[in-house]
Amino acid sequence: MVLGNLPTTLHFSATAGANLVAAVTGQRINILALHLSSTADVIVGLEDSATSANKRFTIDAPTAAYNLPFSEYGWGKTAVDEGLDITVGGVATVTGILVYVQA
Repeated sequence: MVLGNLPTTLHFSATAGANLVAAVTGQRINILALHLSSTADVIVGLEDSATSANKRFTIDAPTAAYNLPFSEYGWGKTAVDEGLDITVGGVATVTGILVYVQA
């Protein structure tokens, strides 16, 4: 999948729910790598914009980080025509780096 489309890197910060990547008609968002860090214990969710199908990650202090190393096959993808949202469950700021490809 990576050979047909170039990966995009996104740096972000969120304290609640936010749209990370907008939907593109006929495309999926495939997560190739992810780094999350937080100021406190928190549960972070990544989900399709409309269907709310999600993956949850728990970030525990004192390490306060979660990593998915680069995988050309991807760690998960949205449904076709869906954007990618983040939810933050807890009182914390979550910062991160997302590497993805749309196909």
